[in-house]
Amino acid sequence: MDRTKYLYVGMDIHKDTHTAVLMNYLEEKLGEITITNTLQGFRKLENYVVKQQGELIPIWIGRCDSLRTKFIYISFG
Repeated sequence: MDRTKYLYVGMDIHKDTHTAVLMNYLEEKLGEITITNTLQGFRKLENYVVKQQGELIPIWIGRCDSLRTKFIYISFG
């Protein structure tokens, strides 16, 4: 995998809001956005990532660490 081709989107997942940080392969922060946990919030996030990605392919990495649930979610593209 050529990691220079990817935009890494790290998600910090909470009940009411989620924060996404966009980074390149050098771990340079390219952007950050906080959204509400609603359909409109996710549309805002999708539009933000599309504007930022250019030729890069997004890799979504989410982390939830609540009292009831602990998981990591990873999606390519």
